[in-house]
Amino acid sequence: MLRAVLVDDEEAARQELAQLLEHYCSAVVELAAAAASASEARMLIPQVRPDLVFLDVEMPGENGFALLRSLPRESYGEVVFVTAYDRYAVQALRVSAADYLLKPVQPEELLAAVERVYERRQQRIRSPSVETLLDNLSGPAPRRIVVPSGSGYHVLLSSEIVYVESERNYARFATVHREKFLSVRPLGHWEEVLAPMGFFRVHRSYLVNFEHVREIRQQPDGDFVIVSTQERLPVARRRVEAFIRRLQSG
Repeated sequence: MLRAVLVDDEEAARQELAQLLEHYCSAVVELAAAAASASEARMLIPQVRPDLVFLDVEMPGENGFALLRSLPRESYGEVVFVTAYDRYAVQALRVSAADYLLKPVQPEELLAAVERVYERRQQRIRSPSVETLLDNLSGPAPRRIVVPSGSGYHVLLSSEIVYVESERNYARFATVHREKFLSVRPLGHWEEVLAPMGFFRVHRSYLVNFEHVREIRQQPDGDFVIVSTQERLPVARRRVEAFIRRLQSG
């Protein structure tokens, strides 16, 4: 059983999420306490020491990210962020592979998030998402990416990723260290996450980091790009012009 604390400044939102947890997740989640502000949560969480915190991102005075920075990391387990759609916040959460729910919270998304947390607790796998998220938020742009794999997580600097290759419903990461590993999420997911960080979908099967592009060759039998590891990756004919324009624009 996961002991949970709910933090949200809106009473209606707290009541709604509490009801959803009772109706859909009572077999694995016990709601131990709720807080209406960051200051209240700061006193409550170290006392309860919950396995799981449902944390509203946007709160007046002090947001959820600031609250986490002020808490000892050992005082809580996992975090599921709850947010109205905020482009910057959602991008930061996705890059860090953090579990999050968009308001209004949908039951199936809540259940899926709780199941992920429960499985990690059962397998004694601790997600690095919170630490990576707070580190990313301390700078002007996200730097570290959390990549879930079948056996845990990889935390990488975006500059370490040369390209990402589609492999059925998964994606394989290739790094500057010539390491390759499989992510449990598909290439389409990583295109959405990494495109704002300087990656381009050159082919239906490849996502390339502009930082590692060394040469583009256009041949009668097909175009390709040479990356910093000296590998040749195909470039789709319909994408090559847009790819070149992006390279030239810096």
